[in-house]
Amino acid sequence: MSRVKNSFYNILAGIAGTILSSILAFMVRTIFIRVLGETYLGFNGLYTNILTVLSLAELGVGSSIAYMMYKPLAEKNEEKLAQVVQFYRKIYRVIGVVILVLGLCLVPFLPLIVNFENTENLNYIALYLLYLADTVSTYLFFAYKRGVLVADQKVYISNIFDLIITTILSILQIITLLIFRNFYIYIILKIAKNLILNLVTSLKVDRMYPSIHKFQEIPSLPKSERQLVWKNVYATSIRQIFNELMNSTDSIVISVILGIVMVGKYSNYAYILSFVYIFFGGIFNPIQASIGNLSLSASLDKKNEIFNRLRFVNFFFLSFCSSCFLVLVNPFINFWIGGTYTLSFSGVIAIVGMLFVRQTANCTAIFRLGEGYFRDYHFSPLIAGVLNLVASVILVNNIGIAGVFVGTMIGFGFQFVIVDTIVTYKKVLRRPLSEFYLKWLQTIVLTVCLCTASYYLSQLFIIRRIYDLIFLFIVIIGFNFFALCIIYWRNNDFQYFIQLVKKFIKKFGGKKHD
Repeated sequence: MSRVKNSFYNILAGIAGTILSSILAFMVRTIFIRVLGETYLGFNGLYTNILTVLSLAELGVGSSIAYMMYKPLAEKNEEKLAQVVQFYRKIYRVIGVVILVLGLCLVPFLPLIVNFENTENLNYIALYLLYLADTVSTYLFFAYKRGVLVADQKVYISNIFDLIITTILSILQIITLLIFRNFYIYIILKIAKNLILNLVTSLKVDRMYPSIHKFQEIPSLPKSERQLVWKNVYATSIRQIFNELMNSTDSIVISVILGIVMVGKYSNYAYILSFVYIFFGGIFNPIQASIGNLSLSASLDKKNEIFNRLRFVNFFFLSFCSSCFLVLVNPFINFWIGGTYTLSFSGVIAIVGMLFVRQTANCTAIFRLGEGYFRDYHFSPLIAGVLNLVASVILVNNIGIAGVFVGTMIGFGFQFVIVDTIVTYKKVLRRPLSEFYLKWLQTIVLTVCLCTASYYLSQLFIIRRIYDLIFLFIVIIGFNFFALCIIYWRNNDFQYFIQLVKKFIKKFGGKKHD
C-alpha cells in the first residue's frame, strides 16, 4: 500500500506542480516576448538546446545509480546507501567539470551555429557563458541528492520545493524584465533558481537520510558494483546521446538552415509542447521507483496487470493531448503573440505526429528501466539519432520546418515503437508483440478520428476576443474528453480507474464529513 500511496502523492504533486508552474512560465514568457522580442527568444531556445546536448556527458548515470538505490532503501541498509550516494556525488562533480570544459571548447565554433541574421549585434558569447554556468552549476552543487528522493518514491518533496522557489523567482523575473528590460538579469535569476533549489533539496535530504553522512569513513563502493554501474552507463550513454540528438538538434538544424528568427517561432511550439511532456512526466516519472520496487517481489502476472493499466492511461491521454494540441495551438499562439509567430498547419500536423510517437514509449520505458534492462539493443538509439539528423537535414530543405519534425518522428519511431517495445515485451512482460501493436494501431485510428472531428468542430468558431478563445478551448477539450470516456466506458482498465477515483473521493469526503 505504501507503494500506491507514494505513487499517488508523486503523481498529485507532479500534476499540481505542472499546472501552477505552467501558468507562471506562461506569464514569464509572455512578458519576455513583449519586452525583448523574437531574437532574444531565438537565442534562448538555441542555447538551451546546445547546453542540453552538452549535458549528454551525464550519460545516464542518474538512472543507473537510482537503480542501485532501490535495494538498500527497501532493506534499510544505511551503509550501502551511503556508499552509493558518495559514489553518485563524485561522478556528478566529474560530469560538471567535463561539461564546463566541453562548453568552453565550443565557444570558438559559435559563429558557425548562430545564424547572424537579425541578431541585433548581441553579445552572443556572454549570453552563452551564462547558459553554460547555469548547466554546470546543476552538476557541481548538490543535484545528486535529488536522486535519493526519486529512488525512495518521495520525489513529491522535491517537486514542492521546486514549485515554491519557481514561483518566487518567476515573479522576480517578471518584475526585472518590466523594470530593467535586461536579458542578462533574466538569466542570472534563472541560475539563482537552480542553485537555491539544489541547496534546499540537499538540506532536506540530509535531514531525512542522515545515514548518508554517518559513514564518512566507509570504503568506496565495491569494484564489482562500480563495474556494473559503468556497464549500465555504457549502455545508457548511447541512449542518452540518442535522446539529445532527438530533442535538442531540431533548433540547431533550424538555426543553421532557416535562421535564428525561425528558431524563435519554433521555440513557442516547443515551449507549449514541453508542458505536454511535463504532464506525461508528472504521471509516469514518479512511478519509476515504484516499478523498480515492484520488480523485486511481484509476479509476472502482476507486472502485466499493472503494465496494461498504465498503457491504457498513456494511450487515453495520448489521444486526448494530440487532438487538442492540433486544433488549439495555432489559435492560442495567434491570440497570444500574433499570427506572425504561427507555423503552417502542415507543420503543426508534423509536430503532433512527433508528439504521438515519442509518448508511445512511456510505459515500456519505465518498465525496462525499473527492471534494470539498460544494455539490451544499446546501439539502436545511436542509429535512431543518426536517422533523425539525416532525415531532418534532407527534409527541411524540401518541405521546410515540417521536415525537421518528420525526421524526429522517424527516429522516435525506430527507437520507441520498435526497439523499446521488443525489449519490454520479450524480456520483462514475456508477451507477444502483436498485443502491443494492435492496441497502438487502434489508438492511432481513434486519434485520427478525434483530430478530424475536432478540426471541423473548431472551424465553426471565429476568434475575435479572449472569450471566444476560452469558449473554443472548453468545447474542444470537453468534446475530446467525453468522447474518449464514452468510447472506453466498458473497458476494464477504464472502470478500474473510475473505481479508484471513487475510493479516493469517498475517503477524503468521509474524513471531511467526520
